[in-house]
Amino acid sequence: MKFLIKYFSLLLISIGLATFSIVAVDIENGIVGSAGASCIGGSIIISDIHPGVGAIHTQSYWSGYNQIMASNMMDLGLTPDEIIDYIVENDVSNNPTIRQYGIVDIYDGGRSAAYTGSNCMDYKDHILGPNYAIQGNILLDENVLLSMEQNFNQTVGTLSDKLMAALQGANIPGADSRCLDNNTSSLSAFIRVAKPLDEEGDYYLDLNINNTSNGVEPIDLLQELYNQWQQEQDPIGDISGDGILDIIDLIIIIDFILEELFDTNADLNYDGGLNIQDIVLILNIILER
Repeated sequence: MKFLIKYFSLLLISIGLATFSIVAVDIENGIVGSAGASCIGGSIIISDIHPGVGAIHTQSYWSGYNQIMASNMMDLGLTPDEIIDYIVENDVSNNPTIRQYGIVDIYDGGRSAAYTGSNCMDYKDHILGPNYAIQGNILLDENVLLSMEQNFNQTVGTLSDKLMAALQGANIPGADSRCLDNNTSSLSAFIRVAKPLDEEGDYYLDLNINNTSNGVEPIDLLQELYNQWQQEQDPIGDISGDGILDIIDLIIIIDFILEELFDTNADLNYDGGLNIQDIVLILNIILER
């Protein structure tokens, strides 16, 4: 069986999944997440979620064999750095320079590690934070990753909100440079978030745009799915998350606006910003109740 996996993995190497992506954890709640996009359909294949533990992305000339190795090493309790060292040393085709990895886990305040092979296509790089790893290759420029990081760090909300915001940071034509002529960032996009007790493959949040037609932005489609999912989780306007829509939520929106912070839960009209329109909307919702 292992031989067959390795054989078919070698066949898949020619596909060369290049992408921009993020893995991250919420250490306080033990929540792990993964989001990404690519100018190739089915980018969700790079995502490997371990509920209550961490998340792994294997990308750039994606190999299922390498991904399985990384997953097994996380199950054995290796750190993100140790996992990367192992899969680089044991690369399926003995050519780790074409690979890119991002790994996080919830331990020791959140551990992160990444690897960008020297022969990944430019622009290529990765960014590490205490609870996240952002990586990409064949990108338009460095601003794709920097914008993802900025959105992730500046968004006030759940890990799901922060991951979705990070993807929106890369929502520019040609973020994956192969999609520049298509006037989109990518052709496929996904977001996954798991709570500690989630079963493998049955996650709290699991949304995927597998492929799009010419000129259709997959991150926008994913945002629409995310907004629908979010509305099913909490009452519209319940920014505090207490299940009640009241003056507290109004005060929170005003504070966000004054502090120039952004929270997708507070963006009631889904225009990508917080302003007087959101205040009016929440007032109307409160008064109508």
